[in-house]
Amino acid sequence: MSQTPSILNVGCGQVRIPGAIGIDFDPQSCADVIHDLDRYPWPFEDRSFDRILCSHVLEHLRDPRRAMQEIQRIVRPNGTVEIATPHYSSPESWGDLTHYMHFSLKSFEPFYQRGNRQEAFDLVSCRLGFGKGIPSLLGRLLAAALGLSFYEKYCCFLFPGRNMEFLLRRKPDAPR
Repeated sequence: MSQTPSILNVGCGQVRIPGAIGIDFDPQSCADVIHDLDRYPWPFEDRSFDRILCSHVLEHLRDPRRAMQEIQRIVRPNGTVEIATPHYSSPESWGDLTHYMHFSLKSFEPFYQRGNRQEAFDLVSCRLGFGKGIPSLLGRLLAAALGLSFYEKYCCFLFPGRNMEFLLRRKPDAPR
């Protein structure tokens, strides 16, 4: 019996990652599993993957909170989840009609913030990327000097961010 690859590429599109299972709704994608990600449960057993990649997919789902709960179900204890999504101040966030959700730096906190019922992950890293040019440079400088919370609250629409990247680690004792 062959072992299932321990990497899942959620919403893989045309991106094939060696050794990973790709899942996507589009039959024209390079997915190994064709499945509507807005239909639950996803077709995987509990605790199936050591690493889950979600690059620019959660904003396309109708219920990203439910998708995060599904990710929580299928990632193994100590497994990692990598999320990339546009920041809500980015023109790319609002310029795509297929985006149902626009995320902030705080959007995923219920899944890793201490004391929350849903807390199943530890936040390993959170990164806000900026584009090129003087406004992006000013945004980067303000975020570095004053902190991401201050930047997001007071500066993000003057000096928009581009993309956010989160790395989460599944707690070994977290509920499914």
